Amino acid sequence: MLDNGWTVINTHLSFVPLVNVYQLFKLSRWAKAIEREYSTKVILLGDFNLPGGIPSKLTLWKRATQSLSYPSWNPKISFDYILMREEHLSQSTEVITPTLDISDHRPLSIDLVN
Repeated sequence: MLDNGWTVINTHLSFVPLVNVYQLFKLSRWAKAIEREYSTKVILLGDFNLPGGIPSKLTLWKRATQSLSYPSWNPKISFDYILMREEHLSQSTEVITPTLDISDHRPLSIDLVN
């Protein structure tokens, strides 16, 4: 847990269909357990390898960013997400990051306010 009361969980789920959905369900259950056990606010982020906002729909966690992330040179879809509980969305602001030529995915970033 960070000093500001947030716990950040970074992931890179499988690109294999249904395997990534299974991993997401396990990750979501684990994150909810951490919230309860440690009275913390959790952020799930990373490459979910799931398009179309599917992670948000499956977990009921909300997207803190709306930027498209793939491919980095001309993003058409999102595989990458920063997710949090809806009641915490007002504590975050999306930061538009510059295009970097080091990955096929664009970086996502948020600022947190307390």
